Amino acid sequence: MFQARIYDGSEKGRKVYETTAFIGSKVKPGSDTGKLEPAAKEKELGALPSWPVSIGYFEPTTGDLTPSYQIDFRLYENGVSRELLIDYGDFSIHGTLTSLEYLKEKECK
Repeated sequence: MFQARIYDGSEKGRKVYETTAFIGSKVKPGSDTGKLEPAAKEKELGALPSWPVSIGYFEPTTGDLTPSYQIDFRLYENGVSRELLIDYGDFSIHGTLTSLEYLKEKECK
């Protein structure tokens, strides 16, 4: 669990939320290969360890225990995420990984 005040990019730079993030237990490589989207299979995400992550965004002034919105996703060891769900209470958005392109490493000088 991790808690922090975070600016989420909304409200012209004036909106800050209290956040609580939960990072679940490590998911072993190969345990979800049947559920992977074609783009994730092609880039072999199933061969990497991953973690389920859930982040709640709370209004700092209300003290309400219900988040204004919540984001859930699967985070892989290489920084890629998939299985995105953004829940605003009244409606939610589900994101699906449709393509993935790794950037070429540049030589450090």
